[in-house]
Amino acid sequence: MKRIRSFDVLRVLSFFAVIWYHMVFNLVETGIYAESRLVHWYTIADTNIALPAVAVFFMLSGAVLSLRSDRAFSLPGYLKKRFSRLLIPYYLLTVTYFAMLLIIHRGKTDFFPPDIPLWRAVFNFFGMDGWMKSHGVPSFYLGIGEWFLGALVILSLLFPLFRLALRKAPVLFLAAATGVYVFFAVHGTPGVAEFIILPMEGYEFILGMYIGAYYDRIPKKAWMIALPLTVALLLIPSEWLFSQSFRTTLQAAGLMISFSGLEPLLAKHKLRALDTVSGYSYEMFLTHHIVIAFIAGKLQSRLGDPKWIALTFAAEIVCTVVLAVILKWITRKTSRALKLSHPFA
Repeated sequence: MKRIRSFDVLRVLSFFAVIWYHMVFNLVETGIYAESRLVHWYTIADTNIALPAVAVFFMLSGAVLSLRSDRAFSLPGYLKKRFSRLLIPYYLLTVTYFAMLLIIHRGKTDFFPPDIPLWRAVFNFFGMDGWMKSHGVPSFYLGIGEWFLGALVILSLLFPLFRLALRKAPVLFLAAATGVYVFFAVHGTPGVAEFIILPMEGYEFILGMYIGAYYDRIPKKAWMIALPLTVALLLIPSEWLFSQSFRTTLQAAGLMISFSGLEPLLAKHKLRALDTVSGYSYEMFLTHHIVIAFIAGKLQSRLGDPKWIALTFAAEIVCTVVLAVILKWITRKTSRALKLSHPFA
């Protein structure tokens, strides 16, 4: 697969935005700061910086899968690789973290609340526990993978069908997907946040597939039009013109096209550090909540001083990268031991 460097840049920047948002929001959630004092630290226009970043992640997932499946596509091989990639590191981290909680709390944990049926542990097995909780179904959720992993698992299952539709009837498929997206953007789903509704993130995933499939056909100067429009969408409140869902999707698509203008420049350099950080993005996503909770807990008495917030962010980035490297290394060893297809191919 041809490596698209602008995807790597977007992946790293988006992930840093998500970590920053979760770190600052944690300071508000734990009562260290009043929301009114920090809200401007994680908002752009009239939304938070994590929403377009997450939308970019869905588009990147669709784009990369679309590019990788350009060659001969084997459904069994795809499913084995995809779910080895998504679930093996999730299993390893879940088991390790649960064991740590048992040790720290001396065998006492509320991981199995008596009011939740034990059969719902099946959601943990498929990485769906956070996604189900966000839809009002209590589960044994440890905070690993959030709702995002569950959505990614579902979209990964749907990808072969999406791929077939894109190849057989690209115009009709895009029109149908857009119709479903508009319907849910207008009507929503009661009790579920807009950005968690599967048809919304699914549409972003599908747009990413089109970007991946037709990346070489994007006009070279398209970024010159996309960039000012994207900056305006990111910085100028526009509730009167777009709903949050429309705006977030447009922001993410605009970022994908805007950064494509950097591709000729990025392609001239090796950028090993960028490749490395980008390559560990999924493991960083899995581990970052644990790191934020641990470091914030240790430094809570100091975080009232704003100077410590920047130091905390740097420490969290470093610790998340270190844990991600370890997790990926163990995942590789585990995959080889189980004789699974290489999940990073």
